[in-house]
Amino acid sequence: MFKKTVYLGLLLLTACAQTPTTQYYRLPDSVFRQPENHHEQKTKIIRVELDEGLSDNALMYQTSETNVHYTHHHRWASRLNQDIANTLANAANQRSNHTVYLPVGDCPCVVVHLNRFQGNYHGMVEISGYIAQQDADGKKHFQGAFSHQIQQQGDGYAAMVKALNQLLKDAVVLELP
Repeated sequence: MFKKTVYLGLLLLTACAQTPTTQYYRLPDSVFRQPENHHEQKTKIIRVELDEGLSDNALMYQTSETNVHYTHHHRWASRLNQDIANTLANAANQRSNHTVYLPVGDCPCVVVHLNRFQGNYHGMVEISGYIAQQDADGKKHFQGAFSHQIQQQGDGYAAMVKALNQLLKDAVVLELP
């Protein structure tokens, strides 16, 4: 009986000591789709810059008014700035008949700088930052700041990622020149 108890205890300790599986996320609309007839229209390049805290590849969740949690086992599957640029270009191209937005290319370009791209303890997701025009010489001309949030539908990081994607497509894209 004693051996069975010790064996069961060791088995439980081993199960608890295993590290959680890392999960990877992508924005649902982050594969760029080339618009038709783009050679006949004005072209703008979208470049996305991330604050240092966002460039870590970890999902961010604000746990209180003052604390932010960077996840260890919930990560972005690819470069977040490129996925956001693809998502914004796809959404902008669906709304515009006069301009084609591309997520790669040389400047001049539209710079979308993000300092918040996260969920929070109120059940909201939030995106904030600013838009600037960058000329061919690299000089940025500030266009305006933005801050948007929506209620997250559902629990967990997958629901947070879907809400961030929706917020990019519905609100941030309207900030683009």
